Amino acid sequence: MSEDVPPYAAAPVMAYVYPCPHCRAQITLDHGDLQPVQEQMVGAERQCSRCEGWARIWVAMPDRELIIDKGVAPTVAGVIPQEQRDDEDMAIARAQNAHQRYQDAIFAVMHQMIPHGNGVLTQAILDDLDAARAEDNAARENLDRILDEIRTGKRR
Repeated sequence: MSEDVPPYAAAPVMAYVYPCPHCRAQITLDHGDLQPVQEQMVGAERQCSRCEGWARIWVAMPDRELIIDKGVAPTVAGVIPQEQRDDEDMAIARAQNAHQRYQDAIFAVMHQMIPHGNGVLTQAILDDLDAARAEDNAARENLDRILDEIRTGKRR
C-alpha cells in the first residue's frame, strides 16, 4: 500500500447492517462508504428508510470501536426551501409576539394590585391572561415540534 492511502480504504467492499438509533430499523452501509471524519476515525451518515431519521455511524481506529449516534440531516447553504424558512420565521415571530402578549397580560394583572391599583381583578383581565397563556403555550409547542423535526433530520 502507498503512504497516501489509509489502511481502511484498502479493505474489500462489504455491506454492514446497523440499527437506526431512532426506531431500531436496519440501516445498510457499505464499508467503502466510510469517510475520514477525524483523526483515527471514519464514518458516514445515513437516513433511515422507515422513520426518516438520520444516523451517524463512526468507526474509531485502530480498535474498530463502533459508535452509532443520532445524526442530523446534512445541509448545504441555500438548499433549505424558501417556504420552510418562511414557516420557521413565522413560528419564531409568532412565539415572540405571543410571549410579549403574555408578559403584557401579567403586567396588567400586576398593575391592578395594590399599591398601583385597587386590588380587584376584572373578568376581562383574567380572560386576557388565560388567552395569552394559551397562545404562548401553543406557539412554544409549535417551535418545539419544529426543533424536534430538525433534531431527528426530518427537516433540514
